[in-house]
Amino acid sequence: MILEDLRQAVSRRNSLSAGLTSCDGEIAELIAQAVVSGLAVESALCGMKPLIPRQRSERSGGRACPSRVPTEFTALSRSRAWELLSLAGMDEEHTASDLLGSLRDEGHVHVKQPDVDEWLLRWEQLRRVRRVGNSGVPAYVVVDKRPTRPLAEVVGLASSPEDPVPYLVRVVLDEVETSGRECLHTGTIASALGVSPYELGASLCPLLRSVGVHRPGTGRVREVPGGLLAPGFTEACLRKAVTAFETKAEETRITAPDGR
Repeated sequence: MILEDLRQAVSRRNSLSAGLTSCDGEIAELIAQAVVSGLAVESALCGMKPLIPRQRSERSGGRACPSRVPTEFTALSRSRAWELLSLAGMDEEHTASDLLGSLRDEGHVHVKQPDVDEWLLRWEQLRRVRRVGNSGVPAYVVVDKRPTRPLAEVVGLASSPEDPVPYLVRVVLDEVETSGRECLHTGTIASALGVSPYELGASLCPLLRSVGVHRPGTGRVREVPGGLLAPGFTEACLRKAVTAFETKAEETRITAPDGR
């Protein structure tokens, strides 16, 4: 029985190796990067489609369809991009192309130009970087190298008295939507915003409860099937809170004496 199980395990291993050799080297590079970075390969791979040798189809025009890159790798690359910016001098300018080239040199082969453009835009909105120069290609310098900032500082950047939904709720929902996941760990969201995960959770949960919204279960979520179970927020929960804040504001407006 043991020998038979071993033979089956070796057969599966050989089958997987054969599949990898027939695919683009990017998949193998991603796996190697996960191991080097200390990520759990099993949880990183579970979000990927089944590994299928390179195939051609009429829909793809004879080209192999690219594999979807797991969110873990994109998050890892975004963190590394911020580290590279933070290591530079306060007056050292970086373009999106510069940052992309540095990431590619380190093996982040899955990162694309739109990814870097999106990160820089978000960091500019959060006032972590500042756009400089008058040329057609924007460059950026770091204006805040602190690993974490007070949450009130971040929340106050785009809060508007005309918006009934607290900015913190909107920005966290945006992070979850951008990730392409149904939920994210509090630590993942906090890292993207540059704030303490403890302060983020302690501030966001009371906001949700104030409109009768509670996180499902114990408030712990898995970013990927079979992944780590940790405190986090679901997209559905955050969307429900946004609707509740907007409904509450509309009801208040209707019942106001002057109707405004």
